[in-house]
Amino acid sequence: MGTELPAPPFWIGDDYDSLTGGFEVDLAKEIAKRLGLGTTKFVEMPFTGLVAGQQCECDIDFSQVTITPDRAKVVQFTEPYFDANQGILVKKGTKVSSLDEAKGLKWGAQLNTTGAAYINDTLKPTTEARLLLL
Repeated sequence: MGTELPAPPFWIGDDYDSLTGGFEVDLAKEIAKRLGLGTTKFVEMPFTGLVAGQQCECDIDFSQVTITPDRAKVVQFTEPYFDANQGILVKKGTKVSSLDEAKGLKWGAQLNTTGAAYINDTLKPTTEARLLLL
């Protein structure tokens, strides 16, 4: 089972050998149990590599991935098991009264995510968003 940590509440633990639970941890273990596979080994698979179609030393990957047409060209998806909308997290004390004012903030997101696409394509900030490889 591949993923990229940290990702609470989907993956709870500091490293792949000490995961204590989480939605996707529990889902992976239950799938393995129902298939009679015994133990489940968790390995690192960087999100940016996953959505680019990079090979993983895993049979399946859970990484909170939004299905998009471009990603479906390089990754084989199951039926979706979770639906989430985009959200924005701001530093405590940040006050913004309009979208135009928000466009002037310093934006950041994880590289190759739908959050980054949302910032660039929908919010269209006045300065380029900082994209991080986590």
